[in-house]
Amino acid sequence: MQNIVAFRLRQSRRSPGFSATSAALLAISAVKAPVTGETQLASLLRGEIANIVAGAFFLFICVIALSIATIRPGKSTRLMVWLGVWSGMYGAQESLRSGSVVAAG
Repeated sequence: MQNIVAFRLRQSRRSPGFSATSAALLAISAVKAPVTGETQLASLLRGEIANIVAGAFFLFICVIALSIATIRPGKSTRLMVWLGVWSGMYGAQESLRSGSVVAAG
């Protein structure tokens, strides 16, 4: 790493287009943070958070709709059962699209 920075500094003295600041920025960007379990988990969940939230939301709607259909029998029972079943299927589909939810289960 130090060899690269020294080489870049020598180059910066020869060519006006590459400055010592550029060499310092190159050295800073080459230093990487250590990979920990938290950073791996964060990068895994970053791409899947939308599917996890959508799945949880629709599964929650499923539970609410089926609860309302059970408590209030009447004209709206068919609609609430239909809404509950559809929301449950869609929520399960969205949850199963997320690899982390499948791996956890």
